[in-house]
Amino acid sequence: METRNLPAIAVRGIVPIPNNDFRIDVGRPMSLKAIEEAEQTFDNQMLILVQKNPLIENPTPNDLEPYGVLAKIAMKVKLPNRNLKVKFTILKRVKIKEFFLTNPFFVCEFDEQESFSSDLDKETTLTKMVMKEAVSNANVVFNNAQQISKQLQSGVTTEVLADLIVSALKGNEMAKYKYLETLDINERLQ
Repeated sequence: METRNLPAIAVRGIVPIPNNDFRIDVGRPMSLKAIEEAEQTFDNQMLILVQKNPLIENPTPNDLEPYGVLAKIAMKVKLPNRNLKVKFTILKRVKIKEFFLTNPFFVCEFDEQESFSSDLDKETTLTKMVMKEAVSNANVVFNNAQQISKQLQSGVTTEVLADLIVSALKGNEMAKYKYLETLDINERLQ
């Protein structure tokens, strides 16, 4: 694991999942400053963290979940109200070790988290089962069912398959956090 430091933003009511694009509107001053710093100093890389309670306007480190994602700013558009619409490419799961700064924006020390399979035979079986269910029930369980079905059938790794499925699931966004903090691919597929 490699330990690094990057600026971070907190998102509320949504969970970024690796191996996916992630689009959000950004308006909080500390988040706008973190994005500016990431662009100027860190080759567009930054962390995206998840707030525990989406109603908190100005979160502190205690208001944030311990796992987040390493992301790269892919595109941004300035809106008339001075907010930004930002598209991120989500690269990796991370675990926050420490907050170095909290003002004017978060800067965190983090470790990248590697996914693993605790049992390759089980992974193969689970992958087949999940693929069958995902394809046959796509319209019921996924947002953008046609797009996700096409992606799943394009020949992706088991890790990417699990992340694509979780990201596209209909339902409570915050319930997806458990898949962000789960490193064992088999547990994500169950």
